[in-house]
Amino acid sequence: MKKGILSIIATITAILFFLTSIALPKSAQAALSNETELRLQVLGLVDHTLNLTLSEIAAMPATTVQATIYCVDSPTQIVEEGNWTGVKLGFLLDEAGFSPSAIKVAFYASDGYSTDLSLEAATRPDVIVAYEKDGIPLSGTVRLVTPGRWGYKWISQLTRIEIVNYDFKGQWENVGYPDDGTGTGIDQSSIPEFPASTILPLFLILSIFVVVGVRKKLSRHLLFCRSSI
Repeated sequence: MKKGILSIIATITAILFFLTSIALPKSAQAALSNETELRLQVLGLVDHTLNLTLSEIAAMPATTVQATIYCVDSPTQIVEEGNWTGVKLGFLLDEAGFSPSAIKVAFYASDGYSTDLSLEAATRPDVIVAYEKDGIPLSGTVRLVTPGRWGYKWISQLTRIEIVNYDFKGQWENVGYPDDGTGTGIDQSSIPEFPASTILPLFLILSIFVVVGVRKKLSRHLLFCRSSI
């Protein structure tokens, strides 16, 4: 019963995301794009810290990757797919110059959401910091594109990348989700559960925020998908 409810909610979420993408008035889109200009920091165990604007990121060598976001709680449900354009994460790390003692990369969003990758995964050629999807800018923000990994690794509204020498774990990894973002052996006992009686009311409230155009600030906190839209 619970899985059926979650599947229905995941499907409705995807539909709402699509509808708001095509129906959001141009004036609202402009308002979202005119927020404070992005600054992406690359810091930690580096030779020199980077503090990049979106224009500076877009001026770097571009790579386009075709990839799909899948929801870990509904693995057959496509959340979003397309051609993502951005700069290779490995290029940014090389530009900063990381320490030989570095083992992981921590990622932080503007609202505090976090995730992580091993240094080996972060330097794969298909892992990028994207600023466009299908030729359309991502509303003045950037997101991590990690093909083949669950949606909770695809952090959006990315503002800080930190190179560390310890086993940092992000928000969902820290409560039992696979740290590499590819496994299925999730420790359900450590994951917060929500009573069935609260699922629909919470979803209806979330839907209202989505429809009025603030989906990009709330979508990563979808309790039923745990992915970052």
